[in-house]
This record gives sequence, structure tokens and C-alpha cells, in this order.
Amino acid sequence: MNETQLTTYTNPESVLRLATSLVDSLIEKDEEGNIVSSDITKNFISRDNKGIERFSKGDALACIILGQELGLSPLISLSLGKEINPSKVYAIDKGRSMGLSALESIKLVHTIPSKGGFVIFVGVDLIARQLIKAGITFELISDYAPCYSYSVYDKASKTFVPVDNDRALVENEISSKFFLLDASTTQEELDKAKAEGKLILKRNVSDYVTSWLFKRSGFEPYLSSFYRSEAVKAELIATYNSKNELVTSGKDNWNKYEKQMMRNRAFATGGRKIGADVLNGVYEKYSESEFVEDTEATVLTD
Repeated sequence: MNETQLTTYTNPESVLRLATSLVDSLIEKDEEGNIVSSDITKNFISRDNKGIERFSKGDALACIILGQELGLSPLISLSLGKEINPSKVYAIDKGRSMGLSALESIKLVHTIPSKGGFVIFVGVDLIARQLIKAGITFELISDYAPCYSYSVYDKASKTFVPVDNDRALVENEISSKFFLLDASTTQEELDKAKAEGKLILKRNVSDYVTSWLFKRSGFEPYLSSFYRSEAVKAELIATYNSKNELVTSGKDNWNKYEKQMMRNRAFATGGRKIGADVLNGVYEKYSESEFVEDTEATVLTD
């Protein structure tokens, strides 16, 4: 009997009998009767409380039978081992709707349990693939672009006081009414601006933003933006107090690849907004750690 023969059977008893025969043929023992581990059998070998290695035949059989239900050959099922589990039924179902094979779905589609079943996560590349197939276009408008806050020098208090950002951001007003003070400003330039009666304006970076513009026929264009302050509020990025003491540790991926993670978050959020019918509840995989297990599928910690 070989694995090809196994896939031709639909009768449960026949499948179990042939799967058992296949598993038995894979178990090898040395001269002392110990199980010889291989790339396939290692997934089902564990030590008991006496330190003796045991091969879980039941787990191996369950793996083969469940794998067959998912369209996987017996040897592939055994090779994947514990990766074959009930949650993969949802992963494969979602993956197939996205044009993935069963094996691709197991590797690329992730799940966590919720009250409604499972929440599905995939990489941004798969989200982009689905949007493109639906005729949705997207463009990166701003990539970790600085957002500014402005303050103007008040002669009475001799301090800088906040000013309306909308007013200050108009370029012609900055050039005609205000003088923008920065690190490169010379005393001569500052004196000249004062002599001309211009208000002295100071600009500080208050945030960073990444934005994607999505377009779809029959829909209004949608601009999806994600701010660094949102990531800080959600404790995704490590933060420190004035004494440089760690306040929140953040998430590993966010601390290492902050700009890319902001790009991914803005993209995935915009994709779900304009292509809800296309993605059907799929989330970007790096947001997986922000979901709370056994809660409603739509609950995010941020």
C-alpha cells in the first residue's frame, strides 16, 4: 500500500486501516528497541515521565485522516505534524478563496480562536494580491512623513505660544506673515524678520504619518492614514519617560521595523475599508498579537 492508494478510499474504515498500515511502516527501531526518529516520525515522538520515547500512533493517524479531509497527501500531513489541526480547516477554506493551495494556506494563513470561530490573518502581500484582482489600485502618499505643531513668539510674555496649525501651514502666509525659525537661522535673518514686522514662528515635529490612497471603480477614493501616536497609544512601540526609563516595552516587530509596520497597518486598514467584500474579514498578520483570544472577532486592543 502506498500514499496514493490511500487517497482513493472514501470509506472511513478503509482509510483508517490503510492509514494504520502506512504509520506502522514508518516506525523503525534500533537493536535495543528504541524508536528511530526521522523527519516524519519526530513530529509524534515524545518522552514519558520515565524518560522513555513514545511514538503517538493515534496522533499520527488523526493527522493523516484530517489531512485527507483538507486535501493533503498522507506523507505531507505527517511531515507537517502538529501543524495539521482543526484551525487549519478555516485557514485552508479562506486560503482557497484567495487562490491558495491547501499547503500554501497552512503556511501563509494564520488563525486565532474567537467566540465567532476563528480570526484570519495573512501577510500584506496576499492582501495586495486580492485587491489587485478586484481592480483596486493603491498608492503610497506619505511614508513616515513628519507632522508639525507650530508656536509663535509672544512679545508680551516673551514665550512661544501655540498657533493654529491650519493657518500656519499655508505656505504663502508663512512667507508673508511669519518667519520660520529653525536651527539654521542666523541672527541677521532673525533681526531682518523682526524689522519687517513678521511674527516669529517655531516648528516642532509632533507626530509621523503614513498614508495610502485607494481607488476602486464605483467607490469614493479612500485615504488610509496611520499615525505613530496611534502606535504609541496602543503600546506597540517602546516608550520612555523624561528620565529615559522604559515605560512600555512595545512589540518586537514594531520596535525593529517601525516604518514598515506603519506602512503595513495603514495599507491593511485601507484595504479592509475599500475592499471589505474582497477581503471578507481578513486582517494583516502582524496585528495578530493585538487580538485577545476567546473574545469577539472584531475586538482589537488598540
